[in-house]
Amino acid sequence: MREMLDEFKEKPKTEEESDSEDRLETSLLTGKEKRLRRKEQFRERTAGMSKWEKTKYIIYYYKWVFICSAAAIVFVSYILIAIYKNTRPVSIACAVINPIQPLNVVDDPIEKFASDKELDKGTQLCADVYYNITVDYETSNTSENSRASALSLQCSNDFYDCMITDRDGLEFAAYSGIIYTLESTAGSSYIEKYKDRLYCTSDYSSPDIAEEARYVTSTAQLLQLGKRDIPVGINITGTKFVKDMNLGDREVYFCIATGKEKRIERACMFLDYILEEYE
Repeated sequence: MREMLDEFKEKPKTEEESDSEDRLETSLLTGKEKRLRRKEQFRERTAGMSKWEKTKYIIYYYKWVFICSAAAIVFVSYILIAIYKNTRPVSIACAVINPIQPLNVVDDPIEKFASDKELDKGTQLCADVYYNITVDYETSNTSENSRASALSLQCSNDFYDCMITDRDGLEFAAYSGIIYTLESTAGSSYIEKYKDRLYCTSDYSSPDIAEEARYVTSTAQLLQLGKRDIPVGINITGTKFVKDMNLGDREVYFCIATGKEKRIERACMFLDYILEEYE
């Protein structure tokens, strides 16, 4: 008989082709039969291999299973850590208003307060920076409104304990009604204690100036209204705390943005720390 031409001879199957056929065959088997088939194939393929060679074979054969499993573990771990961090109680929530260079603000002094007062165990702190929060900017044609709206929304939800702000930001906050007077929060004892540092505004909702206040377009106009006899802020300019936060050389004030008793106590503790304890 004539010999079969080479091109018509059955060629050896590659490993990929064998795997493809195996998958086709096993697709018709039951779950139990599939597991038995895989065990049998594993024994056939690793027959005569050393332990190290078997280990390398397993790693190579199941590499995508290992990679996908590791990626899933990392992803789930990241999500769980993020949920944990964002659902912890807040030790202190502070809005930093109108720093000269917003991107250069340092929140380490706030973290130090939480640490020194042992408020950082299982908690988080919040130090949000806002800029261009002024009456002048909000009434101008170029105002984006988004920053001031976000601040007002957070304050309406009683999110912040306090604000650290320049004068124009403080005037905007008082004008917008998003901070509390010192009399209604810290009380007369704090007003007396820090009487040389008080910053006062007028009650812009009082009947004698309310109509005029509605149409102001600048901080300068606000400063001309009313008796300016309501303490709303404490001057913390020049303190080491302010310098370490890198807030610039403007006048800086501390004011209270919450009406809840325990959080008012926390804000007052923070104020005392800034003026008397921070080193």
